[in-house]
Amino acid sequence: AERSLANLKTALAGMQVEPPAVLRVTCFASTLTDQTQVRTMMKAQFANAALNLMQIQKDPENQEVECEAVARLTKASNGPVQLVNPTNAAFAQAAMVNAPEVIFTTTHSGSGSDDGVRTAFRALDATLQAAGAGMDTIFYAYAYPINAMMLQKYRDVRFEFLKRDRAPASTNLAFEGLMAPGDTLGVDVIALPR
Repeated sequence: AERSLANLKTALAGMQVEPPAVLRVTCFASTLTDQTQVRTMMKAQFANAALNLMQIQKDPENQEVECEAVARLTKASNGPVQLVNPTNAAFAQAAMVNAPEVIFTTTHSGSGSDDGVRTAFRALDATLQAAGAGMDTIFYAYAYPINAMMLQKYRDVRFEFLKRDRAPASTNLAFEGLMAPGDTLGVDVIALPR
């Protein structure tokens, strides 16, 4: 939880957003064993924020906590979306959005192969196209692989569909429980209309 809090603070600093401007913090935890510690730590930093804790695995191999936040912008972004990456990670750490309209997709799923990941992305692209957007307008991507192996498959395939030089902010953690038997990955995104 300490590392996740440090990452949130780095991302917020990269956007010049102070902790009181944070409206919501969602923490994805492999277990809820130390939920009191996580709640106390997040509330101490983000007193004005609604806090959500979500257990993502029933029998975790590791204990991990990854958190994301929604904050009110205190300065205008450069354009409708500005991706912020203060740590030079393989993806943006945050997205500053100043747009009158955004598109939230439903979760698209795939099976346990590279082609299954591609199937999820192709379905996602079709949904975005129908909504007047595209893969190039995604600014936040959520991936829900059921295990570490599927997480790696997602990471190996995603840049066939997403722009590496404009990688969206993302949450990619192993989640238990998908929509249909045989599904091993779910992907949904937030994008701008064209």
